[in-house]
Amino acid sequence: MKTRRYGDQEIAELLITVDRRFDRQSSIKEVCEELGISRSNLYRWRKRYGLQTPISKQLQKAEREQQLANQLARSQEENHALRIAAEGN
Repeated sequence: MKTRRYGDQEIAELLITVDRRFDRQSSIKEVCEELGISRSNLYRWRKRYGLQTPISKQLQKAEREQQLANQLARSQEENHALRIAAEGN
């Protein structure tokens, strides 16, 4: 039976560290090499512990910002249409 090098708490801390360092550095590969873990372990741990990748977080944030921008544009169009209708009366 294999022994585990990292416990659950250590893995959670490593995942948080990777996320923080990835925000400042250019690639996951560099961060993993710096911490001495493999990318395959990182992705497996993220899948197992339910943590999102920084890239997926960024995509979700960008999608949310796009949704909000679309809502704002629609609301501004409605506001403009109501102003035109109000001026006509």
